[in-house]
Amino acid sequence: MRHRSNIAYVFLAAPLLLCLPARAGTGDDYKNVHTVAVVPAMGGDIAMRKSGHTMFGNAEYTLHADWNLDSQIAQQAAALLAGRFTVSGAAVDPAALEARVPSGFNGPRSGIEDWVKAQPRTKGIDAYVVIVPDSAPGTDPTVRGASVGYALLALHDPVTTVTVDYQVVVVDAGTGERIDYGESRYPDSGTLSGYSPPIVHCGDVMWADKAEDLTAAQKANIRREIESLTGKSLGYALAHAGLIDEASAAAASKSAPQGEPSCHPFF
Repeated sequence: MRHRSNIAYVFLAAPLLLCLPARAGTGDDYKNVHTVAVVPAMGGDIAMRKSGHTMFGNAEYTLHADWNLDSQIAQQAAALLAGRFTVSGAAVDPAALEARVPSGFNGPRSGIEDWVKAQPRTKGIDAYVVIVPDSAPGTDPTVRGASVGYALLALHDPVTTVTVDYQVVVVDAGTGERIDYGESRYPDSGTLSGYSPPIVHCGDVMWADKAEDLTAAQKANIRREIESLTGKSLGYALAHAGLIDEASAAAASKSAPQGEPSCHPFF
């Protein structure tokens, strides 16, 4: 369904949240990994989706945001990984990274491994930690990464959702084979797994039917919440991939930037 908004995720995919996939790897996946390069490739596009009372009221567009989310991710990931690995300062260009195929529950199916194999061997780098957009289970697979949904409900006030879906994929720099991966998530006592994807519902403070109609204040609200969700979830995604421990993830989450005041978790 092309026009499914994030609010559909709550009702259609909630049962799937009861059992988020376990880590892909087993044992000490990183015994031969000493130096890593962090490669964030989330980009600056925000998917904006509206679900009207009927399909004729639906709208969608892309907000092109120059907020440098990847820089925030790179800095936070490097700081968290530094407790266990040497983080390489080598310049890595993610521009050619074609890793936009959602993984679902079958593990990453993307071009990340091929991209790593095509990289020139940089002395000392044992693995790449790649952060790429993904789609949440039960949602439109074409909507990946950061997104804002606006749903007009028959017996309810409009509901705005903000979501940041991504994967952390760790690939051996020598072989190009995936070592492990983790999904964007943070603790949620309302699910049996104890985690849910980074999604919140917000007040009516960040929606317009066209990108050019978004005010500076609305864009600031969107940015604030996306940066907060990313900061709260990144450590847990790294822990899901086995790169850091849960205590470090929890500490990082608590120090994340504050989000837009009207936004709250669903569960």
